[in-house]
Amino acid sequence: MLPNYLLLSLHLLPSLVLSSPLKSSDDTSFFSNPSFADIDLTNTTTNSTIQPLLQLNPDTTANLGAVQIRCERSTMGAPPYASCLEVIGRMRNDFSRGPFDPPRSYGPRELAVWEVGLPKRWISSDVVVRTADGRCIIDLRQSAAPSFVRDTDLHSSALGIQSQCIRAGFPINGGHALGLGEKDDFNLALRGYIPPSVRCTRKVPSLRPVLTDCQTLIGDMNVISWPMRFGARGAQGVQEVLPKTLREGGCQITFSAPANREDTASWYDLWQAAVAMNGMCVQQGRSGVTAGLGANHNIMAVVSRP
Repeated sequence: MLPNYLLLSLHLLPSLVLSSPLKSSDDTSFFSNPSFADIDLTNTTTNSTIQPLLQLNPDTTANLGAVQIRCERSTMGAPPYASCLEVIGRMRNDFSRGPFDPPRSYGPRELAVWEVGLPKRWISSDVVVRTADGRCIIDLRQSAAPSFVRDTDLHSSALGIQSQCIRAGFPINGGHALGLGEKDDFNLALRGYIPPSVRCTRKVPSLRPVLTDCQTLIGDMNVISWPMRFGARGAQGVQEVLPKTLREGGCQITFSAPANREDTASWYDLWQAAVAMNGMCVQQGRSGVTAGLGANHNIMAVVSRP
């Protein structure tokens, strides 16, 4: 757990409203595999200097016992300060264990059943600054499985990154905390992000997806990272038939493409789009849609109430 002084710095669809005009990003720069970190935890100080934590400069690593916080713009970006405060608060609100904080089990969702399946992400809705552009995210990753991590350690690490890498008055850099968990094999990244172009509906009760059901659905989604061919049934080379609808209680996500158009994407790409719609729309009581997914931008995703 990080020192207490880190805690001082803290918190189709009708009537569509544009939430983000930004293009989809290739989100493979942090780790090449969505579950396991492609990173050497014993050599994270290359081109960096270990310094007292309150004097960190960009692209610098600080040691906090087994945990290291590294500020790094090249892979972590420059996320907005207010957006990251909001997403840290969202992560904390998901932790509901009360005064006791036993470690949770984490592991790749395709291998076994864990308390939390990886990858796991929170995305800002930026309601604090009245825009829903999802420009700050928290990603949880691991270098081995299973990992056992306490909620309070994740929250303190995120606050440490916010304080030392993104805080007002410092050069803004995203950052990551390395060496978390009982086996020092767990990583948390607080970083900038360019989400897919997401549009949210007006607040129409009859169309409002159930947030907890959407979170369960997204938590169970396929996250395989290799490219697959999506398209109409019977089309040559198609591996995944569209349209495809995933349902869980009061939430459904439908992926589709125009007639006679195939496209290539990974399920991990589609999972990222679902996370963005959930964080930017469903969290605000709205349905949502994102288009332009896939290598040729032909795939659209809609989250709504069944």
